[in-house]
Amino acid sequence: MDIRKTLEETASRLPHKTAIIYRNQRLSFEQIKTEAASLSRALREHGVSQKNKVALLLPNCPEFAVAYLAVVQMGSVAIPLDIRLTKEEISSIIRDWGVSTLIAHHSSLGLVRELEKELKDFLKVIGVGTNQKWDGNTLGYEELIQYPAEINWDIKVKGSDDALILYTSGTTGRPKGVVLTFDHLDCFPETMAPLGVTEDDINAILLPMSHISGPILINQLILLGSTLVILDTIRPETILEAIERHRISWFHGVPPIFQALLKVSRERHYDTSSLRFIAMMGAPVPLVLMEEFKDRYPGVKVLQGYGLTETSPIVTLVSLEDWEKKLGSAGKPVPRVEIRVVDEKGNVLPPGEVGEVIIKGPQVMKGYYNNPEATAQVIRDGWFYSGDLGRFDQDNYLYIVGRGKDMIITGGLNVYPAEIEECLLKHPGIGEVAVIGVPDFMRGERVKAIIVPRPGHKLSKKDIQSYCREHLADFKIPDLIEFREYLPKTGTGKIARASLY
Repeated sequence: MDIRKTLEETASRLPHKTAIIYRNQRLSFEQIKTEAASLSRALREHGVSQKNKVALLLPNCPEFAVAYLAVVQMGSVAIPLDIRLTKEEISSIIRDWGVSTLIAHHSSLGLVRELEKELKDFLKVIGVGTNQKWDGNTLGYEELIQYPAEINWDIKVKGSDDALILYTSGTTGRPKGVVLTFDHLDCFPETMAPLGVTEDDINAILLPMSHISGPILINQLILLGSTLVILDTIRPETILEAIERHRISWFHGVPPIFQALLKVSRERHYDTSSLRFIAMMGAPVPLVLMEEFKDRYPGVKVLQGYGLTETSPIVTLVSLEDWEKKLGSAGKPVPRVEIRVVDEKGNVLPPGEVGEVIIKGPQVMKGYYNNPEATAQVIRDGWFYSGDLGRFDQDNYLYIVGRGKDMIITGGLNVYPAEIEECLLKHPGIGEVAVIGVPDFMRGERVKAIIVPRPGHKLSKKDIQSYCREHLADFKIPDLIEFREYLPKTGTGKIARASLY
Protein backbone atom coordinates (compact mmCIF):
# COMPACT_ATOMS: atom_id res chain seq x y z
CA MET A 1 0.00 0.00 0.00
CA ASP A 2 1.24 3.44 -0.91
CA ILE A 3 0.15 5.25 2.25
CA ARG A 4 0.77 8.79 0.98
CA LYS A 5 -1.04 8.28 -2.32
CA THR A 6 -3.95 6.48 -0.66
CA LEU A 7 -4.39 9.19 1.99
CA GLU A 8 -4.18 12.01 -0.57
CA GLU A 9 -6.74 10.38 -2.88
CA THR A 10 -9.25 9.81 -0.08
CA ALA A 11 -8.74 13.31 1.36
CA SER A 12 -9.29 14.74 -2.12
CA ARG A 13 -12.48 12.71 -2.56
CA LEU A 14 -13.87 13.20 0.97
CA PRO A 15 -12.06 16.24 2.40
CA HIS A 16 -14.66 17.26 4.98
CA LYS A 17 -15.91 13.84 5.97
CA THR A 18 -15.21 12.79 9.58
CA ALA A 19 -12.39 10.28 9.58
CA ILE A 20 -11.73 9.91 13.32
CA ILE A 21 -13.92 10.35 16.37
CA TYR A 22 -12.28 10.45 19.79
CA ARG A 23 -14.34 11.51 22.80
CA ASN A 24 -15.74 14.89 21.70
CA GLN A 25 -13.07 15.44 19.06
CA ARG A 26 -13.57 14.92 15.32
CA LEU A 27 -10.93 15.00 12.60
CA SER A 28 -11.67 15.15 8.89
CA PHE A 29 -9.65 13.41 6.20
CA GLU A 30 -8.27 16.78 5.13
CA GLN A 31 -7.10 17.48 8.69
CA ILE A 32 -5.42 14.09 8.98
CA LYS A 33 -3.72 14.48 5.61
CA THR A 34 -2.46 17.98 6.47
CA GLU A 35 -1.24 17.12 9.96
CA ALA A 36 0.48 13.95 8.73
CA ALA A 37 2.20 15.88 5.91
CA SER A 38 3.32 18.60 8.33
CA LEU A 39 4.70 16.03 10.75
CA SER A 40 6.48 14.21 7.91
CA ARG A 41 8.13 17.46 6.88
CA ALA A 42 9.13 18.25 10.46
CA LEU A 43 10.59 14.79 10.94
CA ARG A 44 12.67 15.17 7.79
CA GLU A 45 13.91 18.59 8.83
CA HIS A 46 14.96 17.11 12.17
CA GLY A 47 17.00 14.37 10.56
CA VAL A 48 14.59 11.46 10.11
CA SER A 49 15.04 9.87 6.70
CA GLN A 50 13.67 6.96 4.74
CA LYS A 51 14.09 3.57 6.48
CA ASN A 52 14.90 5.24 9.83
CA LYS A 53 12.97 3.74 12.73
CA VAL A 54 10.50 5.84 14.71
CA ALA A 55 8.86 4.44 17.87
CA LEU A 56 5.35 5.48 18.91
CA LEU A 57 4.72 5.38 22.66
CA LEU A 58 1.11 6.50 22.48
CA PRO A 59 -2.22 5.35 23.93
CA ASN A 60 -5.39 5.10 21.87
CA CYS A 61 -5.75 8.65 20.53
CA PRO A 62 -5.90 10.55 17.20
CA GLU A 63 -2.23 11.46 17.50
CA PHE A 64 -1.37 7.79 17.08
CA ALA A 65 -3.07 7.73 13.67
CA VAL A 66 -1.42 10.96 12.50
CA ALA A 67 2.03 9.90 13.73
CA TYR A 68 1.75 6.45 12.17
CA LEU A 69 0.71 7.89 8.80
CA ALA A 70 3.41 10.58 8.94
CA VAL A 71 6.16 8.06 9.60
CA VAL A 72 5.11 5.39 7.12
CA GLN A 73 4.24 7.71 4.22
CA MET A 74 7.81 9.05 4.22
CA GLY A 75 9.23 5.55 3.93
CA SER A 76 10.38 5.33 7.53
CA VAL A 77 9.58 2.37 9.76
CA ALA A 78 6.92 2.75 12.49
CA ILE A 79 7.42 0.84 15.75
CA PRO A 80 4.33 1.11 17.98
CA LEU A 81 5.04 0.40 21.65
CA ASP A 82 2.52 -0.53 24.32
CA ILE A 83 2.43 2.19 26.98
CA ARG A 84 2.46 -0.56 29.63
CA LEU A 85 6.00 -1.62 28.75
CA THR A 86 8.65 -0.89 31.34
CA LYS A 87 11.62 1.42 30.89
CA GLU A 88 13.92 -1.59 30.64
CA GLU A 89 11.80 -3.16 27.89
CA ILE A 90 11.56 0.08 25.90
CA SER A 91 15.23 0.86 26.33
CA SER A 92 16.14 -2.61 25.07
CA ILE A 93 13.94 -2.20 21.98
CA ILE A 94 15.33 1.26 21.20
CA ARG A 95 18.91 0.00 21.43
CA ASP A 96 18.47 -3.37 19.73
CA TRP A 97 16.19 -2.19 16.95
CA GLY A 98 18.06 1.03 16.17
CA VAL A 99 15.28 3.49 16.96
CA SER A 100 16.32 7.08 16.21
CA THR A 101 13.16 8.95 17.24
CA LEU A 102 10.49 8.43 19.89
CA ILE A 103 7.05 10.07 19.73
CA ALA A 104 5.65 9.84 23.26
CA HIS A 105 2.46 10.84 25.05
CA HIS A 106 2.51 13.09 28.11
CA SER A 107 1.02 10.27 30.20
CA SER A 108 4.45 8.59 29.88
CA LEU A 109 6.36 11.74 30.85
CA GLY A 110 8.21 10.25 33.82
CA LEU A 111 9.31 7.19 31.88
CA VAL A 112 10.39 9.32 28.91
CA ARG A 113 12.55 11.54 31.13
CA GLU A 114 14.40 8.46 32.36
CA LEU A 115 14.87 7.25 28.78
CA GLU A 116 16.17 10.65 27.69
CA LYS A 117 18.84 10.59 30.39
CA GLU A 118 19.92 7.09 29.40
CA LEU A 119 19.73 7.45 25.61
CA LYS A 120 20.30 11.18 25.09
CA ASP A 121 23.28 10.65 22.78
CA PHE A 122 21.22 9.15 19.95
CA LEU A 123 17.49 9.36 20.74
CA LYS A 124 15.35 12.27 19.59
CA VAL A 125 12.07 12.69 21.51
CA ILE A 126 8.83 14.30 20.34
CA GLY A 127 6.36 14.98 23.15
CA VAL A 128 2.58 14.97 22.67
CA GLY A 129 0.91 17.37 25.09
CA THR A 130 1.94 21.06 25.15
CA ASN A 131 0.77 21.60 28.71
CA GLN A 132 3.42 19.25 30.05
CA LYS A 133 6.88 20.20 31.25
CA TRP A 134 8.94 18.33 28.70
CA ASP A 135 12.72 18.48 28.77
CA GLY A 136 14.20 21.40 26.87
CA ASN A 137 15.57 19.07 24.21
CA THR A 138 12.17 17.53 23.54
CA LEU A 139 10.37 18.61 20.38
CA GLY A 140 6.70 19.54 20.76
CA TYR A 141 4.27 17.51 18.63
CA GLU A 142 1.74 20.35 18.56
CA GLU A 143 4.39 22.67 17.12
CA LEU A 144 5.54 20.16 14.52
CA ILE A 145 2.07 19.63 13.03
CA GLN A 146 2.00 23.37 12.33
CA TYR A 147 4.90 23.04 9.87
CA PRO A 148 4.00 23.85 6.24
CA ALA A 149 2.37 20.76 4.76
CA GLU A 150 4.07 21.21 1.40
CA ILE A 151 6.85 18.69 1.02
CA ASN A 152 9.04 17.48 -1.81
CA TRP A 153 8.14 13.81 -1.93
CA ASP A 154 11.36 12.56 -3.48
CA ILE A 155 10.80 9.16 -1.91
CA LYS A 156 10.37 5.88 -3.75
CA VAL A 157 8.97 3.13 -1.57
CA LYS A 158 8.97 -0.48 -2.75
CA GLY A 159 6.37 -3.00 -1.65
CA SER A 160 9.12 -5.14 -0.14
CA ASP A 161 10.44 -2.29 2.04
CA ASP A 162 9.90 -2.52 5.80
CA ALA A 163 6.93 -0.43 6.95
CA LEU A 164 6.14 -1.65 10.44
CA ILE A 165 7.77 -3.53 13.29
CA LEU A 166 5.37 -4.82 15.93
CA TYR A 167 6.55 -5.88 19.36
CA THR A 168 5.63 -9.38 20.44
CA SER A 169 6.88 -11.06 23.58
CA GLY A 170 8.19 -14.58 23.19
CA THR A 171 8.20 -17.54 25.55
CA THR A 172 11.95 -17.05 25.95
CA GLY A 173 11.37 -13.62 27.46
CA ARG A 174 13.32 -11.87 24.71
CA PRO A 175 11.03 -9.49 22.79
CA LYS A 176 10.71 -10.09 19.06
CA GLY A 177 9.89 -7.59 16.36
CA VAL A 178 7.47 -8.76 13.67
CA VAL A 179 8.52 -7.08 10.42
CA LEU A 180 5.73 -6.21 8.00
CA THR A 181 6.35 -4.58 4.63
CA PHE A 182 4.32 -2.11 2.59
CA ASP A 183 2.84 -5.06 0.67
CA HIS A 184 1.55 -6.50 3.95
CA LEU A 185 -0.47 -3.32 4.57
CA ASP A 186 -2.90 -4.32 1.79
CA CYS A 187 -3.80 -7.65 3.37
CA PHE A 188 -6.36 -6.65 6.01
CA PRO A 189 -8.52 -4.43 3.75
CA GLU A 190 -8.50 -7.20 1.15
CA THR A 191 -9.61 -9.72 3.77
CA MET A 192 -12.48 -7.55 5.00
CA ALA A 193 -13.86 -6.76 1.51
CA PRO A 194 -16.17 -9.84 1.36
CA LEU A 195 -17.93 -8.57 4.50
CA GLY A 196 -19.21 -5.60 2.51
CA VAL A 197 -17.29 -2.99 4.50
CA THR A 198 -17.51 0.40 2.71
CA GLU A 199 -16.96 4.12 3.26
CA ASP A 200 -20.39 4.25 4.89
CA ASP A 201 -19.24 2.09 7.79
CA ILE A 202 -18.38 3.42 11.22
CA ASN A 203 -16.19 1.00 13.08
CA ALA A 204 -14.53 1.17 16.47
CA ILE A 205 -11.14 0.25 17.83
CA LEU A 206 -11.17 -1.07 21.39
CA LEU A 207 -7.87 -2.92 21.53
CA PRO A 208 -4.57 -1.07 21.99
CA MET A 209 -3.60 0.77 18.81
CA SER A 210 0.02 -0.08 19.61
CA HIS A 211 -0.76 -3.68 18.68
CA ILE A 212 -1.61 -4.74 15.15
CA SER A 213 -5.22 -3.53 15.42
CA GLY A 214 -4.13 0.11 15.23
CA PRO A 215 -2.19 0.02 11.96
CA ILE A 216 -4.60 -2.30 10.12
CA LEU A 217 -7.67 -0.22 10.97
CA ILE A 218 -5.91 3.01 10.03
CA ASN A 219 -4.88 1.46 6.71
CA GLN A 220 -8.47 0.44 6.05
CA LEU A 221 -9.72 3.87 7.13
CA ILE A 222 -7.68 5.79 4.56
CA LEU A 223 -8.35 3.24 1.82
CA LEU A 224 -12.14 3.15 2.16
CA GLY A 225 -12.88 6.61 3.50
CA SER A 226 -14.91 5.17 6.38
CA THR A 227 -15.01 6.51 9.96
CA LEU A 228 -13.04 5.18 12.93
CA VAL A 229 -14.19 5.67 16.53
CA ILE A 230 -11.22 5.46 18.90
CA LEU A 231 -11.99 4.21 22.40
CA ASP A 232 -9.41 4.39 25.17
CA THR A 233 -11.21 2.02 27.54
CA ILE A 234 -12.83 -1.42 27.32
CA ARG A 235 -15.39 -0.57 30.00
CA PRO A 236 -18.52 -2.30 28.63
CA GLU A 237 -20.90 0.59 29.34
CA THR A 238 -18.59 2.97 27.45
CA ILE A 239 -18.54 0.61 24.45
CA LEU A 240 -22.33 0.38 24.38
CA GLU A 241 -22.69 4.14 24.79
CA ALA A 242 -20.33 4.65 21.82
CA ILE A 243 -22.32 2.22 19.65
CA GLU A 244 -25.50 4.13 20.44
CA ARG A 245 -24.03 7.62 20.09
CA HIS A 246 -21.93 7.14 16.97
CA ARG A 247 -24.02 4.45 15.22
CA ILE A 248 -21.09 2.02 15.07
CA SER A 249 -21.63 -0.71 12.49
CA TRP A 250 -18.89 -3.20 13.42
CA PHE A 251 -15.89 -3.83 15.64
CA HIS A 252 -13.63 -6.67 16.69
CA GLY A 253 -12.31 -7.72 20.07
CA VAL A 254 -11.12 -10.60 22.22
CA PRO A 255 -13.51 -12.93 24.13
CA PRO A 256 -13.24 -11.23 27.57
CA ILE A 257 -14.54 -7.97 26.07
CA PHE A 258 -17.69 -9.70 24.83
CA GLN A 259 -18.08 -11.53 28.14
CA ALA A 260 -18.01 -8.14 29.86
CA LEU A 261 -20.65 -6.77 27.47
CA LEU A 262 -22.94 -9.65 28.36
CA LYS A 263 -22.62 -8.81 32.06
CA VAL A 264 -24.21 -5.39 31.56
CA SER A 265 -27.70 -5.46 33.03
CA ARG A 266 -30.54 -5.90 30.54
CA GLU A 267 -32.33 -3.14 32.42
CA ARG A 268 -29.81 -0.64 30.99
CA HIS A 269 -31.05 -0.38 27.42
CA TYR A 270 -28.69 0.78 24.68
CA ASP A 271 -29.64 1.26 21.05
CA THR A 272 -27.35 -1.15 19.18
CA SER A 273 -29.47 -1.36 16.03
CA SER A 274 -26.65 0.10 13.91
CA LEU A 275 -24.37 -2.86 14.67
CA ARG A 276 -24.22 -5.22 11.66
CA PHE A 277 -21.58 -7.63 12.86
CA ILE A 278 -18.90 -8.19 15.47
CA ALA A 279 -15.79 -10.32 15.14
CA MET A 280 -14.34 -12.32 18.01
CA MET A 281 -10.59 -12.68 17.57
CA GLY A 282 -7.33 -13.21 19.40
CA ALA A 283 -7.98 -16.43 21.33
CA PRO A 284 -10.00 -19.65 21.10
CA VAL A 285 -13.58 -18.45 21.30
CA PRO A 286 -15.99 -20.50 23.45
CA LEU A 287 -19.08 -21.53 21.46
CA VAL A 288 -21.27 -20.75 24.45
CA LEU A 289 -20.06 -17.13 24.38
CA MET A 290 -21.00 -16.76 20.72
CA GLU A 291 -24.41 -18.31 21.37
CA GLU A 292 -25.08 -16.01 24.32
CA PHE A 293 -24.06 -12.93 22.33
CA LYS A 294 -26.27 -14.03 19.43
CA ASP A 295 -29.24 -14.43 21.78
CA ARG A 296 -28.61 -11.09 23.52
CA TYR A 297 -28.14 -9.16 20.26
CA PRO A 298 -30.26 -11.05 17.69
CA GLY A 299 -29.72 -8.49 14.92
CA VAL A 300 -25.92 -8.79 15.04
CA LYS A 301 -23.97 -11.35 13.03
CA VAL A 302 -21.43 -13.02 15.33
CA LEU A 303 -18.31 -13.80 13.33
CA GLN A 304 -14.98 -15.36 14.19
CA GLY A 305 -11.64 -15.12 12.48
CA TYR A 306 -8.15 -16.40 13.10
CA GLY A 307 -4.72 -14.92 12.67
CA LEU A 308 -1.58 -13.68 14.35
CA THR A 309 0.54 -10.56 14.33
CA GLU A 310 2.95 -12.59 12.19
CA THR A 311 0.24 -13.06 9.53
CA SER A 312 -0.89 -9.44 9.05
CA PRO A 313 -3.12 -10.68 10.91
CA ILE A 314 -6.25 -12.42 9.49
CA VAL A 315 -5.89 -15.73 7.61
CA THR A 316 -9.35 -17.25 8.13
CA LEU A 317 -12.78 -15.65 8.42
CA VAL A 318 -16.36 -16.85 8.63
CA SER A 319 -18.59 -15.51 5.86
CA LEU A 320 -21.78 -13.54 6.40
CA GLU A 321 -23.68 -16.34 4.69
CA ASP A 322 -22.38 -19.24 6.80
CA TRP A 323 -21.93 -17.63 10.21
CA GLU A 324 -24.93 -19.29 11.89
CA LYS A 325 -24.40 -22.82 10.62
CA LYS A 326 -20.66 -22.57 11.32
CA LEU A 327 -20.89 -20.80 14.67
CA GLY A 328 -17.77 -21.69 16.62
CA SER A 329 -15.56 -22.02 13.56
CA ALA A 330 -12.73 -19.58 12.77
CA GLY A 331 -13.78 -19.75 9.11
CA LYS A 332 -12.22 -20.66 5.78
CA PRO A 333 -8.82 -19.48 4.54
CA VAL A 334 -9.00 -15.97 3.09
CA PRO A 335 -7.88 -15.25 -0.52
CA ARG A 336 -4.25 -16.06 -1.35
CA VAL A 337 -3.73 -18.06 1.86
CA GLU A 338 -3.04 -21.78 2.14
CA ILE A 339 -3.49 -23.50 5.50
CA ARG A 340 -2.70 -27.02 6.60
CA VAL A 341 -3.14 -28.94 9.83
CA VAL A 342 -0.13 -31.19 10.38
CA ASP A 343 1.23 -33.67 12.88
CA GLU A 344 4.60 -33.45 14.64
CA LYS A 345 6.37 -34.84 11.56
CA GLY A 346 4.73 -32.34 9.21
CA ASN A 347 2.27 -34.82 7.69
CA VAL A 348 -1.03 -33.29 6.61
CA LEU A 349 -3.90 -34.53 8.77
CA PRO A 350 -7.38 -35.35 7.48
CA PRO A 351 -10.50 -33.41 8.52
CA GLY A 352 -11.42 -33.93 12.14
CA GLU A 353 -7.92 -34.62 13.42
CA VAL A 354 -6.15 -32.05 15.61
CA GLY A 355 -2.68 -30.83 14.73
CA GLU A 356 -0.57 -27.70 14.36
CA VAL A 357 -1.90 -24.97 12.07
CA ILE A 358 0.65 -23.89 9.46
CA ILE A 359 0.18 -21.03 7.01
CA LYS A 360 1.56 -19.97 3.64
CA GLY A 361 0.79 -16.80 1.70
CA PRO A 362 1.64 -13.13 1.21
CA GLN A 363 0.22 -12.36 4.66
CA VAL A 364 3.12 -14.09 6.42
CA MET A 365 5.64 -11.67 7.95
CA LYS A 366 9.03 -10.94 6.47
CA GLY A 367 10.56 -12.28 9.69
CA TYR A 368 11.54 -11.28 13.21
CA TYR A 369 13.74 -8.20 13.16
CA ASN A 370 17.43 -8.99 13.49
CA ASN A 371 16.58 -12.46 14.82
CA PRO A 372 17.23 -15.08 12.11
CA GLU A 373 17.25 -17.93 14.63
CA ALA A 374 13.72 -17.19 15.85
CA THR A 375 12.56 -16.65 12.26
CA ALA A 376 13.95 -20.00 11.16
CA GLN A 377 12.12 -21.72 13.99
CA VAL A 378 8.70 -20.60 12.76
CA ILE A 379 9.14 -20.20 8.98
CA ARG A 380 10.21 -23.46 7.39
CA ASP A 381 10.07 -24.23 3.67
CA GLY A 382 7.85 -21.20 3.16
CA TRP A 383 5.34 -22.25 5.83
CA PHE A 384 4.69 -20.33 9.04
CA TYR A 385 4.31 -22.70 12.00
CA SER A 386 1.80 -20.97 14.27
CA GLY A 387 2.11 -23.12 17.39
CA ASP A 388 -1.69 -23.19 17.47
CA LEU A 389 -3.70 -26.40 17.43
CA GLY A 390 -6.69 -26.77 15.18
CA ARG A 391 -8.72 -29.04 12.94
CA PHE A 392 -10.64 -28.72 9.67
CA ASP A 393 -14.14 -30.01 9.13
CA GLN A 394 -15.35 -31.61 5.91
CA ASP A 395 -16.28 -28.17 4.50
CA ASN A 396 -12.73 -26.78 4.97
CA TYR A 397 -13.74 -24.65 7.96
CA LEU A 398 -11.02 -24.30 10.58
CA TYR A 399 -11.62 -24.77 14.30
CA ILE A 400 -8.96 -23.56 16.75
CA VAL A 401 -8.48 -25.86 19.74
CA GLY A 402 -5.82 -23.88 21.59
CA ARG A 403 -2.12 -23.13 21.82
CA GLY A 404 0.21 -26.09 21.51
CA LYS A 405 2.16 -24.91 24.54
CA ASP A 406 -1.10 -24.76 26.55
CA MET A 407 -1.95 -28.42 25.90
CA ILE A 408 -1.94 -30.53 29.05
CA ILE A 409 -0.54 -34.07 29.00
CA THR A 410 -1.86 -36.03 31.94
CA GLY A 411 -1.09 -39.73 32.25
CA GLY A 412 -0.01 -39.73 28.58
CA LEU A 413 -3.36 -38.31 27.41
CA ASN A 414 -3.75 -34.96 25.63
CA VAL A 415 -6.15 -32.48 27.22
CA TYR A 416 -7.05 -29.20 25.50
CA PRO A 417 -7.82 -26.38 27.98
CA ALA A 418 -10.18 -24.66 25.53
CA GLU A 419 -12.46 -27.71 25.50
CA ILE A 420 -12.75 -27.77 29.29
CA GLU A 421 -13.17 -23.99 29.47
CA GLU A 422 -16.00 -24.10 26.96
CA CYS A 423 -17.71 -26.81 28.99
CA LEU A 424 -17.35 -24.91 32.26
CA LEU A 425 -18.61 -21.64 30.77
CA LYS A 426 -21.95 -23.36 30.13
CA HIS A 427 -22.37 -23.72 33.90
CA PRO A 428 -24.83 -21.00 35.00
CA GLY A 429 -22.70 -20.03 37.99
CA ILE A 430 -19.39 -19.50 36.18
CA GLY A 431 -18.47 -16.10 34.76
CA GLU A 432 -14.86 -16.68 33.69
CA VAL A 433 -12.51 -19.64 33.72
CA ALA A 434 -8.96 -20.56 32.77
CA VAL A 435 -7.65 -24.12 32.68
CA ILE A 436 -3.93 -24.83 33.06
CA GLY A 437 -1.63 -27.78 33.65
CA VAL A 438 0.21 -28.15 36.94
CA PRO A 439 3.33 -30.36 37.16
CA ASP A 440 2.75 -33.71 38.83
CA PHE A 441 5.33 -36.41 39.58
CA MET A 442 3.04 -39.36 38.84
CA ARG A 443 0.95 -38.12 35.92
CA GLY A 444 3.19 -35.49 34.36
CA GLU A 445 0.54 -32.81 34.76
CA ARG A 446 -2.72 -32.31 36.63
CA VAL A 447 -5.67 -30.34 35.29
CA LYS A 448 -6.41 -27.16 37.23
CA ALA A 449 -9.40 -24.85 36.71
CA ILE A 450 -9.29 -21.26 37.99
CA ILE A 451 -12.85 -19.98 38.20
CA VAL A 452 -14.52 -16.61 38.68
CA PRO A 453 -18.11 -17.24 39.87
CA ARG A 454 -20.95 -15.09 38.58
CA PRO A 455 -22.29 -12.57 41.12
CA GLY A 456 -24.64 -14.19 43.62
CA HIS A 457 -23.41 -17.75 42.98
CA LYS A 458 -21.58 -19.86 45.55
CA LEU A 459 -19.67 -22.77 44.05
CA SER A 460 -17.68 -25.62 45.51
CA LYS A 461 -15.11 -28.02 44.14
CA LYS A 462 -17.67 -30.81 44.46
CA ASP A 463 -20.24 -28.85 42.42
CA ILE A 464 -17.77 -28.24 39.61
CA GLN A 465 -16.50 -31.81 39.43
CA SER A 466 -20.03 -33.23 39.49
CA TYR A 467 -20.95 -30.95 36.60
CA CYS A 468 -17.85 -31.96 34.65
CA ARG A 469 -18.56 -35.68 35.09
CA GLU A 470 -21.76 -35.18 33.13
CA HIS A 471 -19.99 -33.59 30.18
CA LEU A 472 -16.33 -34.65 30.09
CA ALA A 473 -14.25 -37.81 30.06
CA ASP A 474 -12.84 -38.59 33.48
CA PHE A 475 -9.22 -37.72 32.57
CA LYS A 476 -10.33 -34.20 31.53
CA ILE A 477 -12.05 -33.38 34.83
CA PRO A 478 -10.07 -30.78 36.83
CA ASP A 479 -8.87 -32.25 40.09
CA LEU A 480 -7.49 -28.90 41.22
CA ILE A 481 -9.97 -26.03 41.45
CA GLU A 482 -9.33 -22.49 42.61
CA PHE A 483 -11.88 -19.69 42.96
CA ARG A 484 -10.88 -16.06 42.36
CA GLU A 485 -12.57 -12.70 42.15
CA TYR A 486 -11.00 -11.94 38.75
CA LEU A 487 -8.54 -13.29 36.19
CA PRO A 488 -5.48 -11.24 35.19
CA LYS A 489 -5.60 -9.81 31.66
CA THR A 490 -3.00 -8.75 29.13
CA GLY A 491 -2.95 -5.33 27.47
CA THR A 492 -5.16 -6.69 24.66
CA GLY A 493 -7.74 -8.07 27.09
CA LYS A 494 -6.77 -11.74 26.83
CA ILE A 495 -6.35 -13.87 29.94
CA ALA A 496 -2.73 -13.60 31.10
CA ARG A 497 -2.11 -17.34 31.46
CA ALA A 498 1.53 -16.93 32.42
CA SER A 499 0.38 -15.12 35.58
CA LEU A 500 -1.75 -18.08 36.66
CA TYR A 501 1.11 -20.49 37.30
